[in-house]
Order: sequence, then C-alpha cells, then structure tokens
Amino acid sequence: MKKFVLLLSAFLLISSIYAYSQPFKGPKHHFNVDNVKRLLKLTPEQQKQFDDISYKNQQSLIDIKSGIAKNRLDLKKMIKDRNIDDVKILQLIDENSKLQSDMKRSVVKQWLDIYKILNDDQKQSLLKHIGKMIDGGLAQRGEKMNRGWMHNGFKHDGPKDEK
Repeated sequence: MKKFVLLLSAFLLISSIYAYSQPFKGPKHHFNVDNVKRLLKLTPEQQKQFDDISYKNQQSLIDIKSGIAKNRLDLKKMIKDRNIDDVKILQLIDENSKLQSDMKRSVVKQWLDIYKILNDDQKQSLLKHIGKMIDGGLAQRGEKMNRGWMHNGFKHDGPKDEK
C-alpha cells in the first residue's frame, strides 16, 4: 500500500505539472482515462463505479476551478482599477492556494477510490501503468526543460566576480 501511495503521489505531481502547461505530447505511456479503463479490463459493475467516481470528482473540480477563476478575476479587477488592497490580495492568493490544494487532493481521492474497487490483478496493472508514466514523464519533462534553456540562451545574471 505504501508503494501505491508513493507512486500515486508522484503520478499526481506530474499530472498537475502537465495540467498547467501546454498540451503534453510526451511518452507513449501518458495518462488517458480511456486507456486506463481498457488496460484494467473492468467488469460492467466496476465500469459503473469507475464512472460514478469520475463523475463526482469532475463535479467537485468544476466548483473548485470556478472559485479559482473568480478569485483571479477579482485580482485582475483590483489591479485594473488600481485599487491595491494588500490584505485582500494576500487573502485571494491564500484562497487560491487552498483551492489548488483541494483540487490535487480531489484527484488523489478519486484514484484511491478507484483503486479500492479493483481486484488484485487490476491493482498490479494500474501500479505498473502509473510507474511507466512516471518514469517516461520525468525523462520527457527533463529533456524539454534542458532544450528550452539551451534554445532560449538561458544565462545566469547573478553577481559577477570582479578582478
């Protein structure tokens, strides 16, 4: 169980990185719910439970994303109106941080709930799939970052030693 939680946490960290970046065209093992459902060979009852869990999670994510969007809009309005209120800005940022944490927690809870409905063979398949995604995703992400730095001519502009 500890291995599953560790793999799931790493998977979710990677998923959240990709969720806030451009569409991912990475390794062949990237995350796709339909691929996961096919991989697991769910029974009709499991399929219904999987869909119910996903539906409930999507509903809660809509509310969370809506809250984040409203807070960002309030922030933009404050800046546009040049009505800078330190306390209100910090409050909005804190609220958004909590909402983003809630979003990640909701996704973890969804996969933990799905994990509970699987039989032992399906659990092993899921863990294996997540492991491949993590390994491939980290390698792909690292290559993109290195190419980006080199391509954009990233330079460190910190203090220089004077002789």
